[in-house]
Amino acid sequence: MAGKDEALFRIGKFEWKILAALLVTAATPLVFTATIVNRLVRDSMAVGVNDRVLGGLRTGVELYKQVVELKLKLARVQAELLMGDKHFVEALKDGNTGYLEQRLEGVVAASEIVAEARLFARGELVASASRVGDFSPKKYKSKTESWSLEGDARLEFDLAMERDFLESSARLRDLVETLDQLKKNFGPWQMAYYRLFLFIYVWILAISVVVAILLARSVTKRVSRLVQATMQAAAGNLDIRVPVRGRDEIGHLSASFN
Repeated sequence: MAGKDEALFRIGKFEWKILAALLVTAATPLVFTATIVNRLVRDSMAVGVNDRVLGGLRTGVELYKQVVELKLKLARVQAELLMGDKHFVEALKDGNTGYLEQRLEGVVAASEIVAEARLFARGELVASASRVGDFSPKKYKSKTESWSLEGDARLEFDLAMERDFLESSARLRDLVETLDQLKKNFGPWQMAYYRLFLFIYVWILAISVVVAILLARSVTKRVSRLVQATMQAAAGNLDIRVPVRGRDEIGHLSASFN
């Protein structure tokens, strides 16, 4: 009884071939489907991360821009305050150079970007004040802004911004533009990528089916020969023989038939 039970659960070589054909046909599509799904999930997560990164970078670019605008606005407000200060205007009319230079020094000290302030009257320099430091073109990008006062007077500010600061802002802005462009192109690339995977998937599925058919035919062909030989033997042709190929159950059966 134990021997019969063991034989019942034993898988022979013929059965292994059938199982192999079924596994090749069924498992390959499942594996590639799982691969594609996994890739889809990872790509979706990457897009979400890129959205968050882009949001942070855009915020950084906006902050850089606001800092520059605030510094320029502060310098311009200081110039307007000087022009609207009656004591400053009276000192200009009276030629009080000491007071004028003192006020200009206060403006330079209060502003981060005013490298030098100059006051002209009738085309001549009346007073000036400058910040101590190296404002060479290699380190700073400068521009001059001027305002007209009463009596043919003119106020000039040399505004200097650090090149490292401006270049960092420009690089960050370029990076955001590049990432935006990549994100726009991500959709077509993703579709092309999935089409390629679908193409490969279909081809491998077709190959799997062909392999399964060939494996099945390698078995059924020998079974068909054995069936035909059995029918001929039953009809009285006892000289019929079948070729013995393989050492599996069908091979043993063919040898026994012969």
